[in-house]
Amino acid sequence: MDYWLSKKIQSLCAPSCLRTGSIWLARAGFWVYIIYGIVQWFRPGRPEGQRQRRRSLLEALFSVLCSSLMSYVIARIWRRPRPFAAHRDIRQYVAHKDNASFPSNHTMNAFAAGLAVFYRSKLAGLFLILWSLLIGFSRIVCGIHYVSDILGGLVLGLAGWRVTARNKGLRWLAMGLPWLWTWLTERTCQRERR
Repeated sequence: MDYWLSKKIQSLCAPSCLRTGSIWLARAGFWVYIIYGIVQWFRPGRPEGQRQRRRSLLEALFSVLCSSLMSYVIARIWRRPRPFAAHRDIRQYVAHKDNASFPSNHTMNAFAAGLAVFYRSKLAGLFLILWSLLIGFSRIVCGIHYVSDILGGLVLGLAGWRVTARNKGLRWLAMGLPWLWTWLTERTCQRERR
């Protein structure tokens, strides 16, 4: 069923514009998260607003790290071959190593970050969550993941975010690091003025 559904999605997206968009998303879609993080971290504004944005970004980073740890453990236990390696009739449109297919780390990390941002900023978070779904879809179209790999990535992304959201130590760290950053940058600016 998983093979059939993945093959069907790839064949439905055969028109060149859909495939080209999917290839671009599969290769570079994650850059949206990096650019968003850099812009939000350095965006000027009131100190309280800056600290809230930075806290959200750190929570997103911790969610991604937690999800990645779970994915690493799963990949060590079960190595599922990628669709392009397991089935000759699924084409590979993006160069990728034939490592463990389950879960989709791109989808998982994008979803975990999107959920963390959504918790603090609904509009930006909603955009990032929808973007993560598009990234997952593009990875099916490009023949490097099955549908279940994407669903597994979504579940692990949710789990990583939940672990981070419920962990008091990580929440305190996410709250304290922006204060430390502000203090250090203010001290540096004061020294430069002298």
